[in-house]
Amino acid sequence: MIRLMMIEQFHNEEMRALYEKTMFTDPYDIYLRVFRMLATQGTFPESQVDAIVRRYHAYMTMLTYRYLLNGELTEERKKVYKKEVHALMNGGVI
Repeated sequence: MIRLMMIEQFHNEEMRALYEKTMFTDPYDIYLRVFRMLATQGTFPESQVDAIVRRYHAYMTMLTYRYLLNGELTEERKKVYKKEVHALMNGGVI
């Protein structure tokens, strides 16, 4: 679906808005809420939330483009994507 939105965003303003919301706005807002909750639990200082979210979102977007939206979508690419995301979730440095 995202691949189709990526193509159609250049021909359809509604699709461009949906693409923007799906790829950037909604994920960023979700990450912001999650990382703010983590900060309130003492995981890291609240003053660092915005910087962490920007780096996290940028890295997740890069992984999505690199493995899921770039070239043929194969099972191997999906597997590598999952591995990279799991590594990030388990303390990978951004």
